[in-house]
Amino acid sequence: MTKTKIANAICTVLTVAGNAIPSGAWGAQPVKIDVGLGLEHHSNASRVNTDEESDTARLLRAGISWADPGGPLSGSVDYRADRRDFVDNVQQDETAINGKAALRWDAAPRLLDVIVQHEISRTQTDLRTADTTNNRERRSVLTGGADGFLHLSPVDSIVISPRYTDVKFSDSTQSDSRRTNADVMWQHELDKLTKLGVSAGAGRIRFDDTLQNYDSSNAQISYQTALARLNYSAAVGYSRFKREHLDDVNGNSVHLSASYHGEGFDIGGNAVRELTDSSIGLVQNEFALANFVASDSNFDQVDVLQRDQVDVYWRQQIGAATSINFSVGGNRDNYKTTPRDQKLYYAQLDYRYTINVRWSVGLSGRYTRTDFLNDPQSLNYKDTIYTASAQYHFNPKLDLQLSLSRENRNANISSRDYTDNVAMMLATYRFN
Repeated sequence: MTKTKIANAICTVLTVAGNAIPSGAWGAQPVKIDVGLGLEHHSNASRVNTDEESDTARLLRAGISWADPGGPLSGSVDYRADRRDFVDNVQQDETAINGKAALRWDAAPRLLDVIVQHEISRTQTDLRTADTTNNRERRSVLTGGADGFLHLSPVDSIVISPRYTDVKFSDSTQSDSRRTNADVMWQHELDKLTKLGVSAGAGRIRFDDTLQNYDSSNAQISYQTALARLNYSAAVGYSRFKREHLDDVNGNSVHLSASYHGEGFDIGGNAVRELTDSSIGLVQNEFALANFVASDSNFDQVDVLQRDQVDVYWRQQIGAATSINFSVGGNRDNYKTTPRDQKLYYAQLDYRYTINVRWSVGLSGRYTRTDFLNDPQSLNYKDTIYTASAQYHFNPKLDLQLSLSRENRNANISSRDYTDNVAMMLATYRFN
């Protein structure tokens, strides 16, 4: 089947789905579906500093989303698929699927909730190598379980939470894992908006590479509250990984989250320290913390690590036409066996201006510094990305996006430097 026929088939399926799914099928909110077609040109597609080759990718995009915070079935679904077909094959063709879903079914009110969570992403395998399609792979993390409630009093409850998680990678042969764990929490409501919890848990983690198998145990104290404009939560704990074939590892855990909603602005952030492994990383925190995105990478060699990540954001709305977003943060990985320690810092600024009902424009810039702490040459990268974009709205369902970007890497080893100029044109149609 030709690529044109594949594109037409996908569009046809999504059109039928968008028209066939009734607005009440998933609850009060309708399912939203969109598709896009475009081109993406790279001046240095392989992202090297010698023998630069340009290439153009034909881009096919599709997405589906749904969200409903209430009702017997609540939660959200948001998936995006991008197909890049490079004309000259300087990069490998790629189908990247990114997104997540979190669903909670109130099976027995106040007694039993059924939980399903899924996250899928196209992650960079090795941060030491340029971010090209042959250095990315798909990771899927699927979790199923339940929360059972035993109410001891109007303000005290015991919550039992068994979970099963399946982690799969598309390329790495030793990183797939299966995880069975359960937590028991005593939860005390200080008032309608404030909760205190004490929990303990245990888990059994098994990999395709049996050398990495381990059992885990943990204990944690948590506190969360919500005020008129301020929400914050804090949890501290201790974890122990008992590995079958390697040394046991112990570590502290900290989870801090805060957000403040002001007049025309939002400010907040998250700080996470967790003993984990390189297969699953911090991804499960995306379902527990607002405005948190796990910056995980995998190198086809599983290891236990202490991972720290801090992110702070500020979002300002100036009138009805202008918005500014600023974020800073960083993460540090301390591996226990393999010499792969690394740290990363970033700062990003985004500006958006709506000219009229048809046109909007934007500017963005991002700076990232990455240090590879065990590298004998003290390898470090300083990456910058600058983007100018414009969007034209033909109507509420159809728009055209144009963008020009410049990506530059400055390494302390000159052979790792590169510059890539990227131009993109994408037309998007929304069915709902």
